[in-house]
This record gives sequence, structure tokens and C-alpha cells, in this order.
Amino acid sequence: MHGAEHQQRPPSGNGPPAIIKLPLAMLGHMGYLLTLLMLIIVSIGILLPLSPWPRLRRKVASRMLSRYLRFFVSGYLPACQACCIDNVSGNRTPPGHKPAIYVANHRSSIDALLLLALLPKTSLVIKARHTRKPGYACLVHFFDFIPIAAGAFSRLQKSLDTCRKLLAEGQNLLLFPEGMRISSETVMPFADFTFKLAIECDVPIIPVVLQADQHFLNREKGSFFPPRIVRFNINFLEPVTPAPGDTPARLADTVTKRMMAVFNQRKATATTHQPENPEHA
Repeated sequence: MHGAEHQQRPPSGNGPPAIIKLPLAMLGHMGYLLTLLMLIIVSIGILLPLSPWPRLRRKVASRMLSRYLRFFVSGYLPACQACCIDNVSGNRTPPGHKPAIYVANHRSSIDALLLLALLPKTSLVIKARHTRKPGYACLVHFFDFIPIAAGAFSRLQKSLDTCRKLLAEGQNLLLFPEGMRISSETVMPFADFTFKLAIECDVPIIPVVLQADQHFLNREKGSFFPPRIVRFNINFLEPVTPAPGDTPARLADTVTKRMMAVFNQRKATATTHQPENPEHA
């Protein structure tokens, strides 16, 4: 899809009074846990019997996850005044009908849900430690989420093999190669796993820049209960296709520079639109 896409969203403003905002926020957090539990229960009932037919299971699982996330991201979260997608820009469709690797910066704990709601046929690469949580373990089993553990070569190789297999079958991948949530408007150094994979499998990388108007579900104080609805902008940049002779470091540098250009442009725009100080007018 090309150009900017405006989502249905609540009107701007300061949001509901604090006495209403807190219960709404609690409802948002509880709703996430309850709807995830419902998804897991339904998945076990529908997807487990389809285990002997992995391609059919993956197709059904993809549709289930997509519908769940669209309801949760586009309907439930805005209704709870938690967050909304304010704008989506760029082309999120991989070029040439090939699978792609989406590389995104990591602002909050909800980033993956926001992006997966927009990206059908996409598997998420997550930290292996998350699979110790029952909910994530189910997502890994039924929805082709791929756990990756840094430092353990045998487990890393297994994750790489799974990624190669999914890409070969036409499935996209979503990764957050910074490896942690970063609350500032910048990009931290990327792990080279992603870029080695892109070169090996000869698939394009689509950089994705997530920006929000305030902190949400990250390491900053107050981000779990922000004072007003959090508005996300999601920008899909032009694909970066590995060239002959490319190295993971060079590819990572190209992607980083493109993403930083978006952050720098936003900073420049914010500076330009700052009101003049009356004392210096």
C-alpha cells in the first residue's frame, strides 16, 4: 500500500478526566491479558487438530492472529483511551512478491502487536526468555513466532534454520534488532543476525520507524499509565535489497542511516514549528 494511511482514531485533546482515565487504563491492561487467554484457548481447540497439516495450520493461524490483532489494536485499545495508530505511511508490501524482513526500532512493549496487525503472513522473532511465559510459548508453537537466544550457538543455529525455512515458504519476518526498548528518538546499534539472514536468503529488508507522541509501556516513569491516549506514527521506508558483496555491517549501516534520517527530519520539523519567544520577537 502506497502513501499515507490515516487510521480511525479518537479526537485530539487531553482525553478523559484522571478519575476515568485510570479505570480505562486498567481495563486496557486486563483486556489484553483476557483476550490473549481467549486466543490461546481458541488456538488449542482449532489449531492443535491441524498439526499434521502445517501449511493449512499456518494459514488458519495467520488469519486468526490477524483478526484478533485488528480488533485489539484498531478497536479495543483506542476505546480504552490507551493508544491508537495515528498514521501509517510508506509501502508495507514486499517488492516483487518476495518475502521480506521487516526491521523496526523498539519504543514500547506493544510495538510488535501494532506492526503484526498491519502485516499479514509475518512471523515475529522474539527473545528466547519470553518463551518461559505460557502465553508466548503458545504463540511460538501455534503462530510461528521464533525464539532466539544470544550466545548459545546451537540454539541460534536452530533459530536461523527456522527463519530460513519460513522465508523459503513465503513468510515474512519481523525483528527488533536493537534488542531492547529505546525511549529516545534514535536508533541503537543493531545485532547482525538480521542482516546475515537477509544476505543469505537474498530477501529485502523493509525498515520501519515507530514514533509516538509520548512514552508508552517502556522504561520511562509513568509510561504504563500515560495522561492521555498515545498516538503512534508508523513509517515504512523503501526496501533495502542486499547487493553483491554486501556485508552485514554495511547493510546494517544503510538501514540505520535511513531510519535516523526520519528521526532527524522530525526533530528539524519540531524545531521549525516551535513558537517564537515573545521576548525575542
